[in-house]
Amino acid sequence: MKHRIKQYPLEQGALEIEFIEEFFGEFDRKKRAAEIIKRLEDRSHLILIAEAPLPQDASQMAPVSFKVGHEIFQHEKEPALADLVKRLDGHVNFYGRRVL
Repeated sequence: MKHRIKQYPLEQGALEIEFIEEFFGEFDRKKRAAEIIKRLEDRSHLILIAEAPLPQDASQMAPVSFKVGHEIFQHEKEPALADLVKRLDGHVNFYGRRVL
């Protein structure tokens, strides 16, 4: 199976991620595009999406998986990210560094 990986800007990438999570049933808690945009708009980030040909028409590509990398800060306000920073405490030095 031939596939390709593309980098997406924030808004389009967030919409593609929302589509993938709705289409594939393995996600416990599906994220909405607005939630993704809110989390990433003020921080460095990278959205990569893998696309594969549709079985019924190999000339058409559809998004099938994604990877999001983003910067985290020592003093996060969002609960999920604050919890991550807390779990990294003692393992990652945030002082004077950018952490992805």
